[in-house]
Amino acid sequence: MAFVLALLRLAEYNVVKPVQVSRKKIMQLSHINSIATYHKCVKDLQCFGIIDYQPSYHPGIGTRIIFMQITKAAPNRGGFIH
Repeated sequence: MAFVLALLRLAEYNVVKPVQVSRKKIMQLSHINSIATYHKCVKDLQCFGIIDYQPSYHPGIGTRIIFMQITKAAPNRGGFIH
């Protein structure tokens, strides 16, 4: 939850446009200390169809995150069963 809130804060709560963010800044805001935990959060959000994550391997350019439109079917894409 803290990870999503950090993303929203960096996007200034504008989920319509893509946002460029750094892993370091997201980790600081969400109080995540492990890179493995960061990647698990990203993977989970991608699997649930909440974000589209486009990593940047350039140190000066942030990772691009696009918030996806959430539908009722989105949770089932990640294998989540009701």
